[in-house]
Amino acid sequence: MKHRLLIIDTDEKMLKEIITYLEDKYYDVFTATNIETATSIFQEHDFDLIIYDLKMTYDSRLSLIELFRSERPDIPIIILYTLGQTNEIIEALRQGAVDYLMKPLVSFDDCLALIKITLLKNNDSDNYHQASSFNNDCEQARLELDMNLKILKSDQKAEMLAQLQMLPEPKVRIGDYLFQHTIIRSDTPGSDFLDFFEIDERYIGFYIADISANNNDSAFITMMLKSMINQPLRAYRKHTDNTIVNPSQLLEHLNQEMIAAAIGKYTSLFYAVIDRKENKLIFSLGGQFPRPILLNDNKRFTFQEDSFPVGLFKWAEYEQQSVPLKMPFTLGMFSHGVLNVLNDQSVNNAEEKLTKFCSNHYISIPDLVKKLQLTAESSLSEDVSLFLVQRS
Repeated sequence: MKHRLLIIDTDEKMLKEIITYLEDKYYDVFTATNIETATSIFQEHDFDLIIYDLKMTYDSRLSLIELFRSERPDIPIIILYTLGQTNEIIEALRQGAVDYLMKPLVSFDDCLALIKITLLKNNDSDNYHQASSFNNDCEQARLELDMNLKILKSDQKAEMLAQLQMLPEPKVRIGDYLFQHTIIRSDTPGSDFLDFFEIDERYIGFYIADISANNNDSAFITMMLKSMINQPLRAYRKHTDNTIVNPSQLLEHLNQEMIAAAIGKYTSLFYAVIDRKENKLIFSLGGQFPRPILLNDNKRFTFQEDSFPVGLFKWAEYEQQSVPLKMPFTLGMFSHGVLNVLNDQSVNNAEEKLTKFCSNHYISIPDLVKKLQLTAESSLSEDVSLFLVQRS
């Protein structure tokens, strides 16, 4: 069955061209050049996806998103934007838009790729149900990466926005566990990323990553990383793969995928899973430096020193370890940038300082920022990430 699309834009020439292109790709396409026609068509037909231009009507477009989603909460909406519309994009995303595409559309192939990605993510897509295997999820990720690289390279503001949108809330409690973080950005596009998520009732997953260099592809690589981790997460929830709860397997998967993507970059990574049933931390290190700091019932657990970054060596292997968690505990994770802030030539001394900071199981991210003497005026050569997981 054809997917039915509604495209709303004032550019009639572009609409005629995209209708011809997408109908040739076996899509059923409806178009509108004004809001009144768009709402009328929307009421008459059941659409799988809506695309519309942010510049059409500034006063009503966000209420239009609310209208569409109030009647069809599941319908994905892609917005078309031009340079300089960062604030409008943020507001549209808050209203429920799921993605964005820059105008002018240099190639309809880019638009088609984003349509495919969005429909794959949406539960109503036949292709989504067909993509039930782990391998198909990998193919989906490669499609996402190709599309996102083109978008991000075209607009540095969109690059910064994409990184912000991907980060979790700065302070979240999942059951008995408190997750809090901040990333203090340097003047160049950010190279640090972190995330945490509830896998199921038993497991919580989280990671911190430090990309090999600040450059224009940083947001793309963080997006790639998040997408590649979402693959085994989806597979686990569909009961087809257990990689997401086995940190060493996940790092091996990410290593092979990043090398296959041929992006020419690597990332240091620490990935861990909290097993709430057995009350233990399962983890694997992928070259993360400085090493995480775990204060377990006021005793420091020492993490291994030697491990390989992810995406650098095809033959790299990753060790999986576990440690029982005792109350209270604090796990502190830091990106390489914190070493520059501490300005200590000895890594051991730097880790000792970080251990002292984490010895207070009630320490907060603002406390850490203060202890590190970071301010709005701080000049940073690289990002500084601070990530705490605690139970007291």
